[in-house]
Amino acid sequence: MKKILVTFQFAASAILIILTFAVYKQIRCMTNNDLGINLDNMMAVALPDIPFNQDNIKNIDSFKTELLRYPAIDRISGSLIIPGTSSPSLLAWKENTEFKDGKMLSI
Repeated sequence: MKKILVTFQFAASAILIILTFAVYKQIRCMTNNDLGINLDNMMAVALPDIPFNQDNIKNIDSFKTELLRYPAIDRISGSLIIPGTSSPSLLAWKENTEFKDGKMLSI
């Protein structure tokens, strides 16, 4: 019985060491690899939670139009969440299309 417990503990330790190394490699990969986007000169602005209805869609569209009047702002994108934070779903729409044409996506 002792040999079985010692063998089990050794196997469990080896598995934990291997899994720790795998997690370390994944984290290193995420922090060192190119993201495919340039995050310089980008800003995320969290707006208050608002209900999703036609009036608020018009308000968001007019807010977007006002922001685009500034020459320093090149493009604007909208999201119900700030990327990288957890959420059960998000609303996405194509660039140069109306906010109301967005699709709800489950994460």
